Amino acid sequence: VGIVPSTIKVSRTSHIINFLSSAKFRVGVKSIDGEINTSGNLLNIKSDFEWNGLHQSERNLGVVRQIGCDLTEEEKESLKINFGENEIKETQKFLTEKFPDRSKKIIGFHPGAGKIANIWDTRKFIDLIKKLFFKYNNYILITSGWKDELIIKDIRTALNNSDIKYSVVHNLPVKQLAYLLSQLNLYITNDTGTMHIAGYTETRMISLFGPTDPDEWAPTGEKKYYVRSKTENINDITVDEVCNLSEKILKEE
Repeated sequence: VGIVPSTIKVSRTSHIINFLSSAKFRVGVKSIDGEINTSGNLLNIKSDFEWNGLHQSERNLGVVRQIGCDLTEEEKESLKINFGENEIKETQKFLTEKFPDRSKKIIGFHPGAGKIANIWDTRKFIDLIKKLFFKYNNYILITSGWKDELIIKDIRTALNNSDIKYSVVHNLPVKQLAYLLSQLNLYITNDTGTMHIAGYTETRMISLFGPTDPDEWAPTGEKKYYVRSKTENINDITVDEVCNLSEKILKEE
């Protein structure tokens, strides 16, 4: 069985590779929202799909339902990242060293993203960090990816000139990062890879969306929240919007 989901875009290359694999059953889409898949002739199990506004996870399930694969609502809710002994041990050591007072809240922030349009203004992140710190006297964790060095530098400069103590973790392995995020009281992140990692943990989180549709991409579940710009410009999200939602979430702990 070879499956070409095509939930984000239709890749001719993926269809060719799937065909050349000699898979007996080649599964994919015939059309999406009325647009014909021009590589559909390389598939032998395919359907027309209407996906306008449907979450990406449901789109993927729609494709594989053609061959009898599915998940119940209970199974969807139970999908979480499993942690090994090494991830737990290393992370607990980090937490003990950096955040020794377990009575304090730990609030995490991811101020970077792979796409410029998905990056909330660094100054707004700094203002948000300061507002929450002065209210909760919390520990601060900042997560960073490969493209985030300049953003992290600006945040370090701003926080180093204050009394705020913080820790930065850079490009951790996925499972170790996931376990670390699962230990936070709240995680506030741009629409980027770490958002999806946090989405498969139990942590409370707020995702920030600009041009991307959160109905398609936001993590789902009772502890998952998002703020979307009304103009699709992520920088039109105000600090107060995020701060007020953060306070509401933390009250519910």
